[in-house]
Amino acid sequence: MSSGKYDNAIVQCTSGCPPSTVTNPTYNDNHIPGYVYLDAALSYRFNSYGEVFFNVANIANRAPAVVADISGDFSFDHPATTPAFYDTLGRTLRAGVRLKF
Repeated sequence: MSSGKYDNAIVQCTSGCPPSTVTNPTYNDNHIPGYVYLDAALSYRFNSYGEVFFNVANIANRAPAVVADISGDFSFDHPATTPAFYDTLGRTLRAGVRLKF
């Protein structure tokens, strides 16, 4: 994922900033860094009726970017990031067997 900004509608202010309000927020850092996640998957089909698989997502266990939230609600169901863009689970492993009947 390439780098970006928290909000394209504002201007970054580094010194002499006016007080931040809900209608006119001020930011001293409007940058979100780019991210790379490394995933891997292996599977083996042992005949025409079965397959085993193993997947690892986010191998490096990279933490998501912290994204500003003006509501202040940083709970488990509302993390301080954007789950649509960033992995909020960390490294996950999946293994299984698929059978075709």
